[in-house]
Amino acid sequence: MAEYDSARALATRLIDKKGRPIVVTRVNDAALPDADRPWDPADAKTRSNITVRGVIVPITRAKIDDTLVRVNDKIAYISAAAVNDFEISLKDTITIAGTVHRIVEITDISPGEQKVLYILQLRA
Repeated sequence: MAEYDSARALATRLIDKKGRPIVVTRVNDAALPDADRPWDPADAKTRSNITVRGVIVPITRAKIDDTLVRVNDKIAYISAAAVNDFEISLKDTITIAGTVHRIVEITDISPGEQKVLYILQLRA
């Protein structure tokens, strides 16, 4: 049993109770399909979806500066256990109620080496 298992379980339980379904689309860079034609990557990216529960909240007006934080940005809270501990990256996207959002900023709560929670700034 790792040191922060109880914190991970609490985050997962609360997000499952209060959150809603969201889709994390994982983008993986693949090898070029034809090494003799590197200028023609075709689709060198593979995508995989995972549906998790997340809590989505708007950003307060006091934090909006129209450069780093914009009016329609949102914050998503996702349990690290819910995404099976893969690293969420800025290349990934989040779909909420059919609207695709890109990830602008990622903050992870990681006491020690164990990830407990992802806090994502999203932009449609």
